[in-house]
Amino acid sequence: EVLELLAQVMLDLESEVSGVRISERIREGFEVAIVGPPNVGKSTLLNALAGREAAITSEIAGTTRDVIEVRMDLVGLPVTLLDTAGLRETTDIVETAGIARAIERAETADLRVILIPSVDAEPEITPKQGDLVVVGKDDTGALENLSVSGKSGQGIDQLVSVISSRLSQMAS
Repeated sequence: EVLELLAQVMLDLESEVSGVRISERIREGFEVAIVGPPNVGKSTLLNALAGREAAITSEIAGTTRDVIEVRMDLVGLPVTLLDTAGLRETTDIVETAGIARAIERAETADLRVILIPSVDAEPEITPKQGDLVVVGKDDTGALENLSVSGKSGQGIDQLVSVISSRLSQMAS
C-alpha cells in the first residue's frame, strides 16, 4: 500500500518537474535553429522571418560564421531564431569554429529548420523527430514539399504556421 502511494507521489513530482521545464521555456522563449549547407538561404530566411536585415547575405559561401540570434514573437510565443554557419567540410579555421558552434546550438535548440537545396538533397545534419526539413530558395512554390524563399516570401506563412504549431504543442 505504501509502495503504491510512493509511486503516485513520484508520478506527481515528475509531472511537476516537467511542467516547470515547459513554464521556463515559455518564459525564456523557444529556440529555433535554421541549419543547412552554405548558400541554401538560411540568412535570407532569417531576415524574412525577422522582417529586417538581421544577417548579412551574399553569394559567397561561408558568409555567416557565427550564430546570429533574433528574438521575436511568433503567434504569441517568444522565439529566438538562430541563423547558423553553413555546414560543410572546410580547412578554414574560423569557419570550422563557426560550424562547430552551429552544430552545438542546433543540438540544443527546441526546433530545427533544416534547409536543403532541392527535394532530392540529403540534409547535412541527421534529422531527428520533430525537425522540419524544408527546401530553400524555392521562389516559385512549384514544389509539393514544404519549401520557402526568403527572397520572394513564398512559403513563409506556411513555415511560420508549422513552426507555431510545433512550438504550441511543446508548450502544452
